[in-house]
Amino acid sequence: MSSRRTRPSLVLRRTDSPVPLQSMVALGEMGAGVPAGDRVWTAREMRAQEWVEELAVEDETVDVILDTLEDHFGDTIPVAEVVIGCSLVDGPVLGVANEDVVLGAEDALLELAEEDDLEVALRKLVFQGDIVALDNGVFVAPGLVAERD
Repeated sequence: MSSRRTRPSLVLRRTDSPVPLQSMVALGEMGAGVPAGDRVWTAREMRAQEWVEELAVEDETVDVILDTLEDHFGDTIPVAEVVIGCSLVDGPVLGVANEDVVLGAEDALLELAEEDDLEVALRKLVFQGDIVALDNGVFVAPGLVAERD
């Protein structure tokens, strides 16, 4: 992505009225999730996640991502890293304060993070606490709202 960005049709803004995180963890078709926090999976646990298995069947690059995570982290793979890595394949699934699920938010996430690389942007937003990775492959953002042009 070039350094000259056009304004995305979806914009993510911080809200003064965040939604409680606990009310957001049951988002998406993948069912309820648990915040990743500092949790880790073994390589076997990571590959046994239903949503990871389904994504790997749909796109063979998921196996490359999983192999890379195993090579980098060994047998204690941070759950958030799995969610970030897999979301690069199919785009992140994001829940925000005013919408249950937002798809196609890549440009808005890049803009919010002020980054040009989605992987870097997702890590930055997770680290800052703007988005929370859930162990079901979804991100939630209790303090963000989506605005569409």
